[in-house]
Amino acid sequence: MRIQGDDRFLFLQRWSELMLRLIAEWPNPRDGRYDVLAAWLRGWTHQASADSVAYRVIREYRDAVSGEILTLSFPHVFPR
Repeated sequence: MRIQGDDRFLFLQRWSELMLRLIAEWPNPRDGRYDVLAAWLRGWTHQASADSVAYRVIREYRDAVSGEILTLSFPHVFPR
């Protein structure tokens, strides 16, 4: 029963850390949008909650990156 009640989503922690590194390297540090996003990410409790902005942003980011990778074409490996 403890597993059912566990709403943590530790799998996305790596993605959160990646997003924070990318934000830190952003070329325009004066852009306040990234400060807000970084604050959400740092405040994330690793819970899969529909009320958590950070959870939704991280999940969407992961899905977008995964989708891009899965739809890449490699013409030199898989010629048409």
